Amino acid sequence: MKVTDTTLLNSRTERPVPLTRMGFGGAPLGNMYRKVTEDDAQAALQAAYDAGIRYFDTAPQYGLGRSEERFGVALKRFGRENVQLSTKIGRLLLDCEPDEVTPEAFVDVPQKRIVFDYTYDGVMRSYEASRARLDVANADILLVHDVCVFSQGSQETSDAKVRELFDGGGYRALCELRDAGDIAAIGAGVNEWQVCEKLLGLGEFDCFLLAGRYTLLEQEALESFLPLCEKRDVGIILGGPYNSGILATGAVPGAKYNYADAPPDILERVQKIEAVCAAHETPLIAAALQFVLGHPCVKTVIPGGVSAGEVRSNVALLETDIPAGLWSDLRSEGLIRSDAPLRNIDPILSPDLLYALRAMGHGNEIVLADANFPGESLGPTCIRADGSSASEVLKAVLSVMPLDIYVPDPALTMQVVGDPDARPEAVADFQKIINETADNPTQIQTLERFAFYERAGSAFAIVQTGERRLYGNIILKKGVIG
Repeated sequence: MKVTDTTLLNSRTERPVPLTRMGFGGAPLGNMYRKVTEDDAQAALQAAYDAGIRYFDTAPQYGLGRSEERFGVALKRFGRENVQLSTKIGRLLLDCEPDEVTPEAFVDVPQKRIVFDYTYDGVMRSYEASRARLDVANADILLVHDVCVFSQGSQETSDAKVRELFDGGGYRALCELRDAGDIAAIGAGVNEWQVCEKLLGLGEFDCFLLAGRYTLLEQEALESFLPLCEKRDVGIILGGPYNSGILATGAVPGAKYNYADAPPDILERVQKIEAVCAAHETPLIAAALQFVLGHPCVKTVIPGGVSAGEVRSNVALLETDIPAGLWSDLRSEGLIRSDAPLRNIDPILSPDLLYALRAMGHGNEIVLADANFPGESLGPTCIRADGSSASEVLKAVLSVMPLDIYVPDPALTMQVVGDPDARPEAVADFQKIINETADNPTQIQTLERFAFYERAGSAFAIVQTGERRLYGNIILKKGVIG
């Protein structure tokens, strides 16, 4: 994977919004937790652009406008037309007395106080102020910021802010800006998927910037939210891929999980994930960064960076080659959800099937059987794959398992009774898949029907598929993994 790989935010926006697979998140450049010098901030932005990053996200909250101002300086160098830009609405920045400043998590900020405002007037005023600080004519994406429980402090207040957005005209303002072409897409930037799902039930949103709620440690969004995004062609911009620290640092003393000390169960789980990563000689932080991009709705990931070195490190992590076996091992060990889409791993490969393929040694055999095969009664472990055809399972298995090159018959099918030279449709399909997919293509050999059953009875496992074509069975002998 390359940082410069580009995908569209969705296929619905009137003006296409292409996003590089890594974007630049602007919160740290607002002096989040510590002061960042102007030189360091501009060096970080320049390093991102030089690496091919073309999506930049900021917000009024980040340093009470400081991040947007720093982006504005950089955009003059880059050329506004060369990047995709998002900012946010929901917080107005008002002049105030020194003791009224509301810096939140930012230091060395201008003398401003935050006022939440999701009304029509609040959206328009916020966007106009952002355009002035950024010194641009427009943004590409405009996001409703922090209507979530995490940011508002309670479900009641979150609900009130969502009502204000719709009843107070804020959503209408966003739609007007989008319809007029001032912006290409509207969405929300929040810390919880539940409020995103609620917003999708109330309006037509193009995308969501989701911070930390779909990671190696958290995949509850797969229950309903991400399937809904797939159905409605809603793009996800993923922030916080490290769960605020622990997926970058590992399970070290004092590791942070969602801005607090990681509890024992999280530490234990991260240790197990680290062990799998170590077995595949892959840094945990690289696996965490790339995992999120396995989901088709996640269009880009935006880790922060406060220096050119940090940005270059993020780029290297995204472009680290990660073996498919790492993802399959995480799934087979139950460390990630079985329905989590994985890069280079076919979703047909269930945890049970992946475990069997991983546990098999060189020369062990696995049977892919049709719906009529007596898989449950022959003796070996029977893995159900009733929703897939034998051809689909074969292609998935061969994507992670090599065929044995030291024997003449690593792939065997059952002879047609009464016509041993016949080649059924399913077998012809199997041969085509082996020719196109297998590391070591081979010609399928055949066994007499009862000899096939006997051979299957000594296999490591049988995968019972939903294949309805006659003679849709094949025995595969595992080769050596390089």
